[in-house]
Amino acid sequence: NTITKIKNPIYAAADIGLKLVELLKKKQEKTKFVFGIGLSTSKCYMGTIGSNEKRSWKSIGPALPRGLVMSQLSILLETPLLMDEDCESTLSETEFQRRLADQVYLRDQGTIRVYQLVSRVIYKNDEWIYELRNKESSSWCSSYNDAVDALKHDNLSEATQHIESFLLKHKHDFLGKNLSSLINHLYQSNISFEDYLEHQDESDLAVGSLFKSYFIQNNPIFSNKSE
Repeated sequence: NTITKIKNPIYAAADIGLKLVELLKKKQEKTKFVFGIGLSTSKCYMGTIGSNEKRSWKSIGPALPRGLVMSQLSILLETPLLMDEDCESTLSETEFQRRLADQVYLRDQGTIRVYQLVSRVIYKNDEWIYELRNKESSSWCSSYNDAVDALKHDNLSEATQHIESFLLKHKHDFLGKNLSSLINHLYQSNISFEDYLEHQDESDLAVGSLFKSYFIQNNPIFSNKSE
């Protein structure tokens, strides 16, 4: 019932994704498996194609292969639900909690920022499990986000304090450890965050990462081309 009341399809996808995370995590308590969910949006061509003998419905656009990359990257980042920057910019900050997860270079699409969708911030009296579960911990990654904000302003000292505070409570958090490593790298290299971004290696590999490498030279894990 909740989903039918949502007119924006990105909001509906975010709600469904968060619900799936909760359901799959419950199944993980009984059976060991890994999963990753990716959200992406773009303009697409949709409709039926083919001949009189055979027709099929197709959706053609960058959202489909990019969503696949989001889901694959979510497994490597140990983050159950990732979304691209177009989804992130659409979702209200007062309704959905998110955090910067990485920045990746996609061949033919350029560099995009990737965000973890954490939870809903607004809670209503309905059946959604994730809203009730996250009500008391809706600000659990605020120190992480503060570290990112400080990093954007090249305040490495403040960024270090925030990320250390976050890791004290969440020492096994993969994204937190990645961000801490990046801050330490900027300290040692004595370069600004913006300079670091400008000198990212945009080689012919399918995906390059802001925080670390997820590929083997000349053998990319990801492919942003649809099958």
